[in-house]
Amino acid sequence: MSATLQIQSAGEEAVYACGKVTTLGRVETNDVVLPDPKVSRSHALLRILGDGRYYLIDLGSANGTLVNGKRIVAPVMLNDGDEITLGEHVLAFGFQPESVDINDSDAMAKRTILSVGHVEQRATILVMDIRNFTPLSEQVSPSFLAAVVGCWFRVAGEVTDKNGGEVDKYTGDGAMIRWRTDIRTKDTSVMAALTTAHEMNQATAAISKDFPDLPSPLRIGAGVNTGQAALGRVGSGTGRDYTALGDAVNLAFRFEEATKALNKDIVIGPDACKYLPEDLWQGRQEPVLVKGKDKPIPVCALTFEELAAWIVI
Repeated sequence: MSATLQIQSAGEEAVYACGKVTTLGRVETNDVVLPDPKVSRSHALLRILGDGRYYLIDLGSANGTLVNGKRIVAPVMLNDGDEITLGEHVLAFGFQPESVDINDSDAMAKRTILSVGHVEQRATILVMDIRNFTPLSEQVSPSFLAAVVGCWFRVAGEVTDKNGGEVDKYTGDGAMIRWRTDIRTKDTSVMAALTTAHEMNQATAAISKDFPDLPSPLRIGAGVNTGQAALGRVGSGTGRDYTALGDAVNLAFRFEEATKALNKDIVIGPDACKYLPEDLWQGRQEPVLVKGKDKPIPVCALTFEELAAWIVI
């Protein structure tokens, strides 16, 4: 579903169509230009995920980005009718209904399926998380935190696009990314997920250098899993969320959590390992017990330094 931003500030009337990525700021290089000294040069960006979900990300603006009167730090999913405030400008976010011919039964059926059903597909899931995010948020100002995490989320989107993935959702301190997996071919989705994690580790280190006032360098953890996922909408009304669900997705989150107990940076599930050259992972698996499972799962746990050698191969 497409969406628009409508400027509601006094004396201004303009409607902008939202693309896959829509940038907002004071200078002409932005998609939405707001000539206001209270608006930063690169103030915020709007990114569409999944099937019609839009997230607003502040890019470390000096005066902040507000959604319905509250300043945001982490990415926020927008709902129809939300008000976005940048400086003196107020923009109304709204969905535009798709036109469907009521006499076209195929089109109506497709719309119904996408709205209330789900599609089963095999997918590779990558979950990345910024370590120690809560202590970080307590040690720095909201504007500084917004600048850091805004930069991280922007780069995460770019790295995901580069490696053919799709950001499924942003969490408060991380992201879930998915690739469709084809068991009939020599699938490369797992290596794409590992490459994304490797490049985001490098990017995270670079971001830390760009923000020398950080209490400590940023670090990330990651979990990778492959399996059946149900792709569809959950919830109701404008609050419905299009996402991948199921045990395979839950395990990817559990594997990311397990990195801390294993003192590693990335944990790869057994089904994901099957899509990699055997000489990389055979003999390196170790059992880990995760929440929701009665028996330990054999996983491959690596540091990012060890992962880097895999990516070179």
